[in-house]
Amino acid sequence: MISAIRSMLMRGVSLSSRFRKREDGSAAVEFAIVSLPFFGLMFAVIELSIFFFASRFLEDSTFDIGRRALTQSLNPASSCTDFRTQLTNRVSGWFDPSQLVVSVKVLNSFGSAGTPVDFNNPSCSFGTTGQILLIETTYPYPFTAFRLYSGTPGSGVAFPLRAATALRVE
Repeated sequence: MISAIRSMLMRGVSLSSRFRKREDGSAAVEFAIVSLPFFGLMFAVIELSIFFFASRFLEDSTFDIGRRALTQSLNPASSCTDFRTQLTNRVSGWFDPSQLVVSVKVLNSFGSAGTPVDFNNPSCSFGTTGQILLIETTYPYPFTAFRLYSGTPGSGVAFPLRAATALRVE
C-alpha cells in the first residue's frame, strides 16, 4: 500500500515537473495577453483615419459649394435654398444631412461682426463686392470606439467635426 502511494506521489511530481519544463503553449498565452490591446489600438487608428477623411470631405464640400455661391453657379432665383440643398446632397454619402449645421455670415471686413444669412428668406444674398463670406459647417461625428468602450452601443461620444471657409466676394 505504501509503495502504491509512493508511486502515485512520484507520478504527481513527475507530471508537475513536466508542466514546468514545457514551453509549447507560451506563444499562445503571450498572444492572448497582447492581442486585445493590439487590436484595440489598430481599431482606434482606423477609426481616427476615417475621422480625418470625413473631416477633409466636409472641408472640401464646404469650400466647393461656397465657390459655387460666389461664382453664381447656383440658381440665381433660389441661391440660398439651392446652396443648402447642394451642400446637404454632397455630404449625404458620409453624413446624416439632418444633423449638419450650416452657418453663413456676410462680413464687411475680417475684423467686423457678421450678419447671418437667413436661408428661409427668398431674397437672401451672399454679399456684395468687397464683402467677405464666412461659411461654417458643423457635424456631430460619432466615434464607434468610444461607444464600444462605454459598454452600450447607443451611447458614445460625438465629437464636433467643423469646417470653415472665408471667401471674398469679387
